[in-house]
Amino acid sequence: MSRIILIGSFVALLAAGGTQSANAIESANQTAWAQAGQACAEVGIAPGSAGWVIGLLVGISMVFGGASLIAMALDARAIRP
Repeated sequence: MSRIILIGSFVALLAAGGTQSANAIESANQTAWAQAGQACAEVGIAPGSAGWVIGLLVGISMVFGGASLIAMALDARAIRP
């Protein structure tokens, strides 16, 4: 039973990777705004809507919050008692 789950998971990951590769090749000649619109369409959020803006701001906040945590951890690691 666990082998079936493992093989099914592997096949699903391969399919997802293939889909992402195909989308990357397809959108290589598009502008950044067209790529952002395509990404929002895949997720189901219209660009420019309130949900898209809130998601963008939350994502930016998470990136900077994570970067500050990494910087703080590296600084605390450098301090040896």
